[in-house]
Amino acid sequence: YDPFLRRNTFRAGAWTRTWYLEGVREYAGTLGFGMPLGKRGAMLDLGLYVGSRDFDAPLEGSEVFWGVRLGLTGIGEWGKDSHKRR
Repeated sequence: YDPFLRRNTFRAGAWTRTWYLEGVREYAGTLGFGMPLGKRGAMLDLGLYVGSRDFDAPLEGSEVFWGVRLGLTGIGEWGKDSHKRR
């Protein structure tokens, strides 16, 4: 068995977006990791993101947002025999 950290995947990212409303801009970043669940390729993916949304009109201001995202892949294969999956 490989060590826990070697089996996982890690990522970091950033984005900026101009919304459909004029004068609204968003800046954010994310950190995440994927952890394998068993031998059949299922994976748990967890991501954390934080950012700021700035706006100009009609009033100047900004807001901070954050969130957690959770994803599961390979769930459709759970509970099936390896012979039936082919």
